[in-house]
Amino acid sequence: MKPLARAILFLNVPLLLWLGVAIIHDPHFSDPMLGLHAATRLGETELRALNGGALLAFGIALAWGLFRPSRLSPGLIAAVGIAMACIGSARTLDLVLHGFHPTAALFALTELITALACFAHLRHDQSR
Repeated sequence: MKPLARAILFLNVPLLLWLGVAIIHDPHFSDPMLGLHAATRLGETELRALNGGALLAFGIALAWGLFRPSRLSPGLIAAVGIAMACIGSARTLDLVLHGFHPTAALFALTELITALACFAHLRHDQSR
């Protein structure tokens, strides 16, 4: 793995793990940061599952291979890269359609950089 791609992915691991666990523990943790609020018990479940669970899964997937690169299959890196590209692109589209928000822009930038790091890693592996 290229050092820059590895560094970017490595920096995301603690952030993704921390946010995932924090949101699973308390689905209202991200309310002030993201402007989300679950109005019902089902809404809390969805925040825990879709936000907390997905972030935790991405963090575990990246951690799984970063500390032992032989575990990083191209499919795993592609899945994380595609997911981050889709999330970051959707967030960017919302910024374009509804106006700038600094937190959303920071998240979009982080997600798109993570996606680029994943794709750079895949391209580097294919060129060997």
